[in-house]
Amino acid sequence: MQKPQTQIWQEWAGNLKRNKLQNIIAVLLEAGGPLNTLAAQLVYVSQPVMGSFVDDSRISALAELLEEKEHTQNFIHALREDAL
Repeated sequence: MQKPQTQIWQEWAGNLKRNKLQNIIAVLLEAGGPLNTLAAQLVYVSQPVMGSFVDDSRISALAELLEEKEHTQNFIHALREDAL
C-alpha cells in the first residue's frame, strides 16, 4: 500500500499533466534546488493559515515533497513520464 503523500503526489502529477503544466513545474522544481527546502519551511510556517483552505495532509505532502530531494526528484520523474 502506498503512503498517503505518494497518492497525493500522483494526483497532483495527473492534474498537472492534464493541464499541460508538468514541464514548467518540473523545471521550477529542478531550478529551485536548495530553495526548495526554504519553500518547505515556509509551507510549514504557513500551515495554520493554509489549513483553513487546504486539507492538512496536502499541506504536509507539499512540504515533504519540497523538503526531501529524493521526493522532489521522484515527483519530477513522475511529471516527465509519458504514461499517467
